[in-house]
Amino acid sequence: MISLLCVDDEPAMLDLIKLYLERYGEFAVTTASSAAEALDMFRDRSFDAIVSDYEMEGQDGIEFLGRLRGQGNTTPFILFTGRGREEVAVAAMNGGADFYVQKGGDPRAQFADLAHKIEVAVERHRFTCALEEREGIFRAITDKTAVGIWMHRGDRIIYANPAAEEISGYSLEELTSMDVWGFVHPDERAAVRARAGKRLLGEIQPERSLMRVLRKDGSERILDICADITLIAGSPAIIVTAVDITERHRTEQILREQERSFSTLLDALRDSVVIIDMEGTVLYLNGVACEMVSFRSRADAIGRNVLDFIHQDSVGDVLRDLQTVREGTDRFPAEYTLCVATGEIRTVESHGRIIEFHGEKAIALSLRDVTDLKRASAGAREQERLNRELIAGMPEYILVHTRDGRIVFANPAVEGALGCTAGALADQQISSIVKPASRADFTTYVESAIGGNKATPVEITIAGRDVELPVILRAAPLTYQNEDAVLLVLTDITERTVLEKELEYHAAELKHFSESLNLINEKLQIMSSVTRHDILNQLTVLLGYLEIAGEEAEGLPVLTYLHQVKRSALNIKDLIEFTRDYQDLGVREPQWCDVQRAIGHLGLCGVRITSGVGGLEVYADPLFEKVFYNLFDNTERHGEKATEIRVEWRQSDDGAMILWEDNGVGVRPEDKERIFTRGFGKNSGLGMFLSKEILAITGLGIRETGEFGKGARFEIHIPRGRYRCSADARSAAEDHARSVHGRSAP
Repeated sequence: MISLLCVDDEPAMLDLIKLYLERYGEFAVTTASSAAEALDMFRDRSFDAIVSDYEMEGQDGIEFLGRLRGQGNTTPFILFTGRGREEVAVAAMNGGADFYVQKGGDPRAQFADLAHKIEVAVERHRFTCALEEREGIFRAITDKTAVGIWMHRGDRIIYANPAAEEISGYSLEELTSMDVWGFVHPDERAAVRARAGKRLLGEIQPERSLMRVLRKDGSERILDICADITLIAGSPAIIVTAVDITERHRTEQILREQERSFSTLLDALRDSVVIIDMEGTVLYLNGVACEMVSFRSRADAIGRNVLDFIHQDSVGDVLRDLQTVREGTDRFPAEYTLCVATGEIRTVESHGRIIEFHGEKAIALSLRDVTDLKRASAGAREQERLNRELIAGMPEYILVHTRDGRIVFANPAVEGALGCTAGALADQQISSIVKPASRADFTTYVESAIGGNKATPVEITIAGRDVELPVILRAAPLTYQNEDAVLLVLTDITERTVLEKELEYHAAELKHFSESLNLINEKLQIMSSVTRHDILNQLTVLLGYLEIAGEEAEGLPVLTYLHQVKRSALNIKDLIEFTRDYQDLGVREPQWCDVQRAIGHLGLCGVRITSGVGGLEVYADPLFEKVFYNLFDNTERHGEKATEIRVEWRQSDDGAMILWEDNGVGVRPEDKERIFTRGFGKNSGLGMFLSKEILAITGLGIRETGEFGKGARFEIHIPRGRYRCSADARSAAEDHARSVHGRSAP
């Protein structure tokens, strides 16, 4: 059973809704006659769904919905109204309504549709609440655990908990935007990726393993991970749980190392340790030193002279240092080049000191392999060279200035933009190229960036020789030539600025158009002298009760009369909805209308039409054809003796003009303006009024300039840009004017 709150200021409508829904569905309906009453009900109870009318006294349905959503109330909301306007539906859906149902039509079908939408909205809301509850439980568990958890599909992380952020050093936004394999240590990346691929293919893989990772700060961590396959939105993904065991793993390594080499403290050192006698013969070396010179065991090296491992380029330095030590002076430090057993050349940093070894003087050498460091240094220099080349080729303007504002670097793009060389910029103050109006923003942003704050890039203007450029400023602190400095990256937005100005222009046009639409909307309200909403509501109630009465009167003579009453009510409904169609005038976008085609649809009825408007198109409301229908109807009804109509067009200084002339009796001088007012005339008094309104939507105008007794003459003025025609059409118009009037069209 669904508890339902129905809100409507029409008691009869509330009774009908309650009757239908409780009779044909599993609903318990509570009614309220206003939004205020409904809001009071929510203070001490809740409902599964709400059905509300739109137009009500006090607060309308949209305002009622806004109040509910503003209070955090997410109860499913269905707007049930006779207001068939697109903007009402859009406002309802934008305000958080679940469905929009228009009153009217067959009652049984209408209320069946309403019941269905209520059930769908309630079911969807219950499902969403259950899903949010489960997600809340999942979040509560994963957000509080110290175990890192993340899920990835392919190369992308799609979820990570706070513990994963803590382990990796990356924020959630950074994790979900990075390659998951970039987090893995380069030495293990290929193997880990291969295992993940095999696991997705269904191959059995160890659920638990150790994995080295690199934190955001570059530090290495060791994780104890478990991985498995899961489904996310129907697609396979890998879920990983990770415990940071770096410290435990390191401790275990130290313990294992101590257990393996407890016999000597030297074997526990990371550096290579070699002990030689005063002549250079090797007496001892630890495992690290043995590996460094590529010997399988210590026995292969002990007893050999240290010079056997020294590259010829360093032999002289070693002999000199040995002699210095013999003379009683420790040599500290030194750098040598080794030639190891494999033939590989390595560079070591040596620290030597005299010790006693087995009662004799000896020299203890602590050696550190700096080969990779040397290579890295060379690589860094090469990388610096590449970076400079990249910066030189970048289209952005790159500058570096010291903390006191002195320019120390500018790439070629800056030189080209500002019309000066890097040498000319060197040692100038950075403020010299920033326009005075932008200096405050520049200083504030740079100070914020230096302070480590995540400031939003700012727009400033820089200036050079006879040039000013709008740019987006980004800044970051850096060390340049061992000095604290600031890196500036300036992106030229000249083209974007031009586009923004064009957008501002079009926005102004759009505003003007919107104001025109509002004016049209106000005029259209004149066409509706009765409240269609109230009439349709009453008709809906009437049709509803007729439907119920028909069921109760099945087989009785009175059923025939009920059918007649229902048919009349439907006829009234059709007439009311016809007036609503007129209210939609101007709702559709204007379009190019072929004038000749519009005239060609007119019936002749004994009146001959001569046309000279072929090829002319007018940008007007889609009801533009109705204008000529009303002009023709005016000639037919009031022209009395009219037998001919002439239609032609001319260009003028401010646009173009369509002329409609007949040979009837014409229009009296005192009526020339009044014929365009609502209600004037012998019939409905709406034809010429409607014609004027249709034309006004796109800025067109109409007036009557004929001479009474000689026929009516209507002039339709078309502003520039609201019409188009081919050269042939323009020539044909001039020929037609000469043939009819014996003169050229202006």
